[in-house]
Amino acid sequence: QSDDRISPKIGVVYWTGDRLGLFANYAMGFKAPSPMQVNNFFANPVFGYESIPNPNLKPETSESVEAGLRLRDVPAFGGALRLQASAFATRYEDFIDQVVVSGAGVPGVDPLIYQYVNLSEVEIKGLEGRADIFWDSGFSAIVSASYAEGEQTTAGERTELASIDPIKVVAGLNYAAPSGVWGGSATVTWSGDKDDA
Repeated sequence: QSDDRISPKIGVVYWTGDRLGLFANYAMGFKAPSPMQVNNFFANPVFGYESIPNPNLKPETSESVEAGLRLRDVPAFGGALRLQASAFATRYEDFIDQVVVSGAGVPGVDPLIYQYVNLSEVEIKGLEGRADIFWDSGFSAIVSASYAEGEQTTAGERTELASIDPIKVVAGLNYAAPSGVWGGSATVTWSGDKDDA
């Protein structure tokens, strides 16, 4: 395979004062299929599934817009708080996704066949939020949440995109020693159930 594309991105941030900023950006994306997606083969006859290659996999292109607000250095809980919230929408052509292309999942008889394919049109939109707080002691904490929903159109039929996490929440606590020699972090991630495809 051989392909190329210019992928421009333009963004703007406007700070209304010392703490509140508004931002927006527009980007065009390009993602070539990885060697694994093109050439992957794996079979597990005991559990009744296979993954097959797709030498005809095409690159994925996208257009996205995002807008939101930022708050910085807000005094809270004895530390400095930063907040960001945004909404986004992305439209893809030839979206690369791994799907079941055939089979019933019966071991040794009719296994499920997985393959990376191009979905002709995909739209994903959602909301994201993030809060970071920093203390002089070297501790910091993060909480982020995102909600996304996607739809695909194939042969004129629109269906939900099952490969994205609809709701995801991440929380973490970090420590960086004042000496800068060592640090550590603990992070927990929770993802909501996906709708049945």
